[in-house]
Amino acid sequence: EFDAKLEFEKRLGSSDRERRLLDFIDQRLLDNPSVSDVSAYLKLSKSRTSHFIKELTGRSLRELKEQRRLRRAQDLLAATALSVKEVAVQCGFNDENYFCRYFRLKAGSSPLTFRRETRSRQSP
Repeated sequence: EFDAKLEFEKRLGSSDRERRLLDFIDQRLLDNPSVSDVSAYLKLSKSRTSHFIKELTGRSLRELKEQRRLRRAQDLLAATALSVKEVAVQCGFNDENYFCRYFRLKAGSSPLTFRRETRSRQSP
């Protein structure tokens, strides 16, 4: 019973830390936060921060930022009328063409196709 409680507290602490980490990444995504930025926020060494991110998310900081950028792009495309260029800028891309290539590679479709398909699934 004691071990189960410790395990629960460990998982609870990790999920809280993970949420704080993801919130920080999401809020600073346009600034492209570095390991140094995250380590200062978490008050950990750079090395420990890199390991911590990998332990919590299974990804490196670079991979985590890419995942969060793609998620933000998908959310904006699905829920707003922003142009593809505006979505690109909101996700930290300065070049709309690069954003479209990146999005197609990661999401499997162009931003406009993703928007159209998402909206057709959402309508009754």
